[in-house]
Formats: sequence, structure tokens, C-alpha cells
Amino acid sequence: MDESVQRAKEGKVSTIPLTEQRRVALSSILVMFGFLASKLIGIVRQSIIARAFGAGEQLDAYYAAFRLPELLLTLVAGGAIATTFIPVFADHLTRGDTRRAWRLASAVLNILLIVVSLAALGGAISAPWLVRHVIAPGFSAERQDLTADLLRIVLVSSVLFTASSLVMSVLQAHGRFLLPALADFFYDVGIICGALVLAPRMGIQGLAIGVVIGALFHLLIQVPGLLRVRARYVPVLRTGDRDMLRFGRLMGPRIGILAMFQIVFLFTTRVASRLEGGSITAITMGWTMVQMPEVIFAMAIATAAFPTMSALVTSRDQQALEDTVSGALQAILALTLPSAVALLLLGRSYIDVLFRSSAFDARAGEMIYRATAAFTVGLIGHAVLELAARLFYAHQNTLIPFWIALGATALNIGLCLLLSSWMGQAGLALANSIVVSLQSAVLLWMGWRSRVRFDWGPVWRLLGRATLASVAMAGSIWLVVSRQETLGSLWTAIIGSTAGGGVYLGTFGILSRREARSVVRALLKRV
Repeated sequence: MDESVQRAKEGKVSTIPLTEQRRVALSSILVMFGFLASKLIGIVRQSIIARAFGAGEQLDAYYAAFRLPELLLTLVAGGAIATTFIPVFADHLTRGDTRRAWRLASAVLNILLIVVSLAALGGAISAPWLVRHVIAPGFSAERQDLTADLLRIVLVSSVLFTASSLVMSVLQAHGRFLLPALADFFYDVGIICGALVLAPRMGIQGLAIGVVIGALFHLLIQVPGLLRVRARYVPVLRTGDRDMLRFGRLMGPRIGILAMFQIVFLFTTRVASRLEGGSITAITMGWTMVQMPEVIFAMAIATAAFPTMSALVTSRDQQALEDTVSGALQAILALTLPSAVALLLLGRSYIDVLFRSSAFDARAGEMIYRATAAFTVGLIGHAVLELAARLFYAHQNTLIPFWIALGATALNIGLCLLLSSWMGQAGLALANSIVVSLQSAVLLWMGWRSRVRFDWGPVWRLLGRATLASVAMAGSIWLVVSRQETLGSLWTAIIGSTAGGGVYLGTFGILSRREARSVVRALLKRV
């Protein structure tokens, strides 16, 4: 009998084969690499846009125009596909029934494209009314007309993203993560092309056309992956069995969850349109800053672990599932906690380096920092939510996350109204942070009670070590920030990030040396 299996039965090590652990780890690294590239160029994209247009009325209209397409994409495609399509599609692949798998994928693609195309057409026709009464009633008539024009252009990208989202899920179900992770990178490349090439001649409309170009790039970069997995397209609208009913049953609540998330941001935009100029831009860019560590670390880990979690649920390997969830949770906490510390202490320097220009003054930078800091309060909540929700989706249960999200949405809207009158756009961001932290805590607790009763001891010990290391990190960063007037924003950001990251890794490594040695010994035995 294999030694690892025997020791697993004795309860000494994880029951997940080391090859599976390596697969999840390598997949996480690939996804992190792709997301890192995407977020870095995303920051470059935001910097180029901010320097070109400033935090004024045109950029507010540009970001407001995204709210409806994002809602449409969420309602019909987007993240709902990945978390509901993958378990059903992967189930057929696991059983070796590729014919049913590709027939299901084709039927889902055809139906979604028809629905999104019709919805986009309806949105384009009614764009002026939607902007005036739903999206930005606080805008002037001129800004509302501009927003409606931009909305019509951006809606085209929704159709392209629908196809691209399904392709992404197909590749992830096959264990191929690199091209899907790089797709966002090429999306940003398209927008940058619009900002640098088209905007100088066409204004803000050129930037919107860049969004459509980026969406096309997002789809095309994944086509080679389809060829590698030998994808087959079938012109059908149904599968001939209960697959579509099963998919629809899972997707309905998931669509509701994502729709509620977008409704909150739509409501936030509506409220922000009545605040001081630049508020919508500040919230959007603040959210972009906080999403960088969330996507690179938390979403990458959860995305890579999700297919494995789904397979372990199917095979009913409960111990392996518990170890997978516990390990992913520990990794997420260890990476997002220091990220939150860095954003809070170095946020002003990052923003000054990335966005400061003649069109983007100190007032605009401070608005973005306040929104960033308020969103950062909920960074760990957002990160944990990525894993906690996928735990239920792996069990093909979307109803529990739906009801929790419904309550969170109602609370978020109430807090938006309360805190915005007190703190402006920062209050809108803080409302989101408070609610998502509560939402993730409740969902994780319910998942632990009903799905995975893993041992919390290792999680609490890791969190304690990460907290101590983060305190040491904060001290080192503070010493650098206190000399910002001498160093300047660029060197403060560089030295603060390097010193803080080094102190965190060093302190955390010393506090975790026993676990590190155990992992190294286990790997050496298998090499």
C-alpha cells in the first residue's frame, strides 16, 4: 500500500494525492500570473485614461455607461456561467461522454447569444430613457446624452463577452487556465489602443470603441485553447435530455446573486451622480485598486480550486474536499491581509504615481484614496467570499448563496443612503465593505456547518502568524511613508512595497518555519 494512503487513513496527512495538490498549486500560479498581468496593465489603462480625461464629467459619463452592459452580461452570462456550467459540463467529461458535453456547450452558447443580442438591441433603443431615469438621473442633460451615446457603443461588447465567457468556462473545465487568465490582459490592450489611437481623434467615444475592440481580443485569444481541447460546435438550442433544465436550475439563483451585486453598483452610481463631480470616477478607480489583490490572489486560488472541488464532491471524497477548502482559505488569508495593509498605508503614493497629471489634481487623487481605503476595509471579506460561494456551487447548490446575497443587497442599499450623506463617495465604498464582510462570514460559517467540517485550528494559527507579520510590515512601511516628502511618491511606493513585502515574508517565514520544513520534506520524498 502507498505510504501516503496509509498515513492518510491514520489521519496524519491530507487524503488528496500529492499530484492533485501540485495540480491545484500549479493552476493557481498560472491563474495568478495571468491575473497579475491583467491587473498590471489594467492599472496602466486606468492611468492612461485618467491622464487623458481627468476626473471630470466625460469620464463620469464613460464609467456610468458601463453599468447597464455589466448588469446585462451578469444577468445572462459572465460569472454565472463559470460557477453553474462547469460542474455540469465537467460531469460529462469525467464520465467520458464528450458528445453530450459539447452538445450542452453549443446549446448554452446559442441560447445566450440570442438573449444577449436582443437585450443589447433593446438597451440601445431605450438608452436615453435608461440614462435619464435609471443610471444617472443626477447628470445634466448634456452629460445624459453623452452617456446614452457611450452606452450604445459599449453594449456591443456584451455580445462578444457572452461567447468569450462560455469559452473560458470550457477551457477551465479541461484544466486549462492560462489563456482564460490572459484574456483580461488583451481586453485592456484593446482599451489602451482606443485611448491612445482613437480618443485623440474621436474623444471619449474612441475610448468606448476601444472597449469593443478589447472584448473581441478577449474572445480571440482563447480560440487556440478550443483547438487544443478539440471543441465541437453543434447548431442546436436544446440537448435532448435534462441537461438544460439542470443547468437552468443552477444558473437562475446564480444570476440573481450577480444581478444583485450589479444592482448595488448601479444604485451606487445613481447616488454618486448627485454628489460632487468626479465621485463616480473615484469609486470606479478605488474599486479597481482594491480588485488588484483580490483578483490576483483570492480569485486565482478559488478559480483554480473550483474544478477540483467539484470533482471531489462528485467522487464523495469528503476528507480531500475539507483539506482543499482549508488550504485554499489559508492561502487567501495569508496573501490578502498584507495586501490590505499595503493599500491603506501606500495607497496615496500608488494613486499619485499612477494617476497624477495636469488633468488629475490632488483633490481627485484624495477622492480616489478615500474610496480605495473604504473598499480596502472589505478586502478580506471579498476574498473569502470567492471561496465560500464556490464551495456551495461545487455542491450544485446556488439557493443558499442567493438568499444570503438578497439580504446583503437590501442592507447595502440602506447603508449607501445612510453613509453617503455623511461621508460622500467614501461612504458608498464603506457600505459595500461592511456588507460583504458580513455576507462572506455568514456564507463561510454555513458552508462549514453543512458541507466541510474542516479543522479551524490551522486556519486560526495561520491568521495569527499573518497578523503578526502584517504588524511588522506596517511598521516598516510607516518608516518609509514618514519620509515621503524627501523620497517623493514614486520612491515611497517602490521602497515601501519592497521593504514591507520583505518584512512580511521574512517574519511570516520565521513564524511558519515548522510547516515550511514539513512541506519541503514531503515534496523531496516525491521528487
